[in-house]
Amino acid sequence: MSIESQIEDALKTLVSDGTFSIEEIVYAEKVFGNIFVHLKSRGQIDIRFISDRGAFLCQIGCCGEWHFIEDVFQVIGIKYNMPIKNNMLNSQEFVDMVADVSPVIKNNIAQIFQAFDAQHYKCTHEKLELIESDRARKMFNL
Repeated sequence: MSIESQIEDALKTLVSDGTFSIEEIVYAEKVFGNIFVHLKSRGQIDIRFISDRGAFLCQIGCCGEWHFIEDVFQVIGIKYNMPIKNNMLNSQEFVDMVADVSPVIKNNIAQIFQAFDAQHYKCTHEKLELIESDRARKMFNL
């Protein structure tokens, strides 16, 4: 089974009811095995899963800005720790991580959509900015 097919299987939780559709799957085997997956929703958010030089990222996009899923979960009160890999992530581990986080997103999709709707977006965005700037301060010991 191809990596693209494995990714599609891992995403069934999110796409089976039409809430999201797969916009793009790119597997660049010759470029460190990087993988990029973009999902579009019927609502106002997108999701992307990225394996870049072995690092796994999952992000929620709204209004042209992207936020780490862990930060979004923190803002809406979801307790979830992304699995951390200390070494280079291979394609199967990427598929496993997509399969792991997809049901968490699906089970909390109403809260996620609400956080990014017109009524709540400003507050959500402000909270996300605080989390992101706090991370930057810690990273650079400021």
